[in-house]
Amino acid sequence: MEEERIISLLVSFLGEYSKQCGEWYSFNCPRCAEEQMGMADDKYNLEVNVNLDERGCGGFHCWKCGDTDDMRGSLTKLFRLYAPQHIIDEFRTIITEYRETLKYTLFKDGNDDDIQPLIEEMYLPDGFKPIAGNEKEAKKAIEYLNYRGINEKVIADFNLGFIADFSKDNTLKNRVFIPSYDMFNNLTYWVGRDYTGKNKQKVKNPKWSKTEIVFNEGRINWYEPVTLVEGPFDHIATPNSIPLLGKTLTDEYVLYETLKRRLRSEIRIFLDDDAIKNTYTIYKTLEKDEVFKGRVEVVDTPDGYDPALLYQEYGYKGILDVLCSSHRLNEYDLNRIK
Repeated sequence: MEEERIISLLVSFLGEYSKQCGEWYSFNCPRCAEEQMGMADDKYNLEVNVNLDERGCGGFHCWKCGDTDDMRGSLTKLFRLYAPQHIIDEFRTIITEYRETLKYTLFKDGNDDDIQPLIEEMYLPDGFKPIAGNEKEAKKAIEYLNYRGINEKVIADFNLGFIADFSKDNTLKNRVFIPSYDMFNNLTYWVGRDYTGKNKQKVKNPKWSKTEIVFNEGRINWYEPVTLVEGPFDHIATPNSIPLLGKTLTDEYVLYETLKRRLRSEIRIFLDDDAIKNTYTIYKTLEKDEVFKGRVEVVDTPDGYDPALLYQEYGYKGILDVLCSSHRLNEYDLNRIK
């Protein structure tokens, strides 16, 4: 039902589609049309996926201009680029209504008492303030981030926040917070990092399971190589990356299933220098799946470094230089570490 409504909206500003393959529909690309004085080329190179689930909604990619221009990404992005405001509003209504239906399920006996919430609301911690716009209060947090090579542009882009000493929960005080959002800009998780160096618990996470989310899914371009890293600061440092919030990935993770469903390029594994065994284990796990076979690469992290430290000392250039060395593993490599 929701898919039909979305298709109707797409047709209203893209025109009729030419063919359907499963959940993918082929439209004329509006970006390609712009290059021809607004005339559609009738090549139907724009493929749009309208699959809905609790993690988000589809995506799009133009086979002609998508590799060089901005014509790839989430379905939300496509609406924002080309739909008039009233169509965007209708699309948001559809998604909001659909997400609400996912919050409850009716068990077999049909009693109202058996309606249980499936998705709990995630909130930013008590006392959280965005750093951007609160620079005076966030002076120490900014100093900490600047030391790690993170400037005000990155702070604003990732909506980094802080709690100084105005939280009811003492375990949240004096921390920088990195929030995670899905493709509809809904909060899904957060990580708090102590910036004083005095807190015994350096990292503070919410009680939600980290295996049930894709950290900052809304930032991912599924048509370009996706890099798996360990922590949120590694994620900030590494373009188009997803933090594992640890060193493991199994087929029970929501991330694993999301990669299977949405990834259209390669996977790179870029963990800390001391996590070689974990890197190889993840590599083997992914390579066993026919969906990923032949598309997995590893990045050799220099001794004594992790992505965040590389970024701190060498900036994005240092990160990109190391990413360029990504490679596949041969049988000898895989058998070296058991």
